Amino acid sequence: VSPSHAMARLTLGRAYAQKGDHAAAIPLIESQLSQDQDGSVHVQLARSYSAVGQKEKAALLLQRSQEIQRAAQERSAAVGQRTITPPK
Repeated sequence: VSPSHAMARLTLGRAYAQKGDHAAAIPLIESQLSQDQDGSVHVQLARSYSAVGQKEKAALLLQRSQEIQRAAQERSAAVGQRTITPPK
């Protein structure tokens, strides 16, 4: 799936979720989990799963979201700790 199609699927899934049609949102959002860089897609999918009564799946997604967020923070901190030294 091209990046533009992926973004369209995610946007459509978000729109369905906002409208309250979580059953339609789930497959669209779920298809984008592998592209989640900050955990937000996992949170959105967890909300939809929770809304349709699948609390266990929602809990696992929220846990994974936190793991992704921690990893992103660690990467950001590591970048911030790099020092630039002048050439010799």
